[in-house]
Amino acid sequence: MTVWVIYFFLMEVLFKTTLGKRMMSIKTVSDNKEEPVTIVRYFLRSLVKCIPMINIILLFNKNHKGLHDYIASTVVIER
Repeated sequence: MTVWVIYFFLMEVLFKTTLGKRMMSIKTVSDNKEEPVTIVRYFLRSLVKCIPMINIILLFNKNHKGLHDYIASTVVIER
């Protein structure tokens, strides 16, 4: 689990994307889209994303945001 947190965190901080996001042509932005995603937000996303079964919330909200997006005030959009 530690490896996943480090992978997601470093990829998003250094390259602003992960390999999967790059292949799908999507990116992470701030909820209000005006301010950049901070290192703290990237860390929160990475940490929460690694909790097993937590993204089931994606099925039950109209914006299809994961819990990690709600906690970090981020959203994933197409490039």
